[in-house]
Amino acid sequence: MWDRGIPAERALLGAVLLDPAAQQKVLDLVEPADMLRPWHAQILEAMQRARGRGALPDAAEVYRELQNDPDLPRSVARDAVPLTGLMEAAPSARHASAYAAMVIEGGIRQRLHLAGSRMEQAAETGELEAAWQQTTRARYELDACSARWLALPAHLRQELPGKARSKAGEAARAQPPWPHRKEAVAAGATALRDLAAAPSQLADVSRWLHPEHFAWPADGSLYAVMRDMNAAGMTADPVTITWEAARRGLRAEPGNLAGGTGAFAAASAREVYRHGVLACVAQAGRDIQIGAASPAVPPGQLMRSAGDRLRTIETQPQPGAAPAWNLRVPAPGRVGSAVQPARLLGREAGRHPVPEAAGEPEREAAQ
Repeated sequence: MWDRGIPAERALLGAVLLDPAAQQKVLDLVEPADMLRPWHAQILEAMQRARGRGALPDAAEVYRELQNDPDLPRSVARDAVPLTGLMEAAPSARHASAYAAMVIEGGIRQRLHLAGSRMEQAAETGELEAAWQQTTRARYELDACSARWLALPAHLRQELPGKARSKAGEAARAQPPWPHRKEAVAAGATALRDLAAAPSQLADVSRWLHPEHFAWPADGSLYAVMRDMNAAGMTADPVTITWEAARRGLRAEPGNLAGGTGAFAAASAREVYRHGVLACVAQAGRDIQIGAASPAVPPGQLMRSAGDRLRTIETQPQPGAAPAWNLRVPAPGRVGSAVQPARLLGREAGRHPVPEAAGEPEREAAQ
């Protein structure tokens, strides 16, 4: 994907050099950070400096600006051949605005790909606060990208309707598994035992712990049984819980829920919650990266999809006080969306339906 942006950058810069009087207006749209190639960013800055002092950003002026660039070696600054190459790379100077939109799209994809990568890396550290911080950072990046994209003239943002392609789906299926899955599955089993030992804790825990937070879907379904029993005022212990679970087609043995420590029930539930949210952040980060790297996903759809994925994290229920990321002030130019958030964790669980008979042998195999 990234290599496709280089010809657009060359065409944009060449178009301005060929017809600076008519095409210099596109310099108000693009930023040096949009450029994939640092050399192109330096030429763009030279054009903008020349224009800023009232001169046309033609080849002669840009060449003079480059010679005064302290970051360029003298041998590079004095070489005018690359500027000639840029002018030859522009098929038509009149299409400068279209090239600018392509360059901006490339910059947006870079920013969102990096934001998604940071989310995934932060989640894999196991630190929930770091994952929240990177989610907040990704939200601000997305808001800035959305505002910038919508600032372009409508005709430059046109997206041809196209059929879904398989590369993005193949990349999603090829993603590595959650590296902390073994610990997450073990935490879920412990939490079920502790909650079975202290079912009175379910009233508080169920406000923020959802079945989708469990790494093992069958454990999430068993927790849903316990939560529903508590809400109905039914007696809950390992025998009654597994009896009710059987009514839902779930196989569980009372012995698997025995031996819990009721005093640790809330703490165990928080550990399940931590693993669940971290997995959600990592999955959202990977999905954002896949969309950003796929040319099959147009920029408008990319940003809407990224917004949906971020909302799955921002709308997570909170045990106790809300973290700082949930109290953020919207960035200037933030674009609202009428799309209702979908729970990513729920969608992920849906990809792996809960087996009708999910017992300890299957859990051990997953670990």
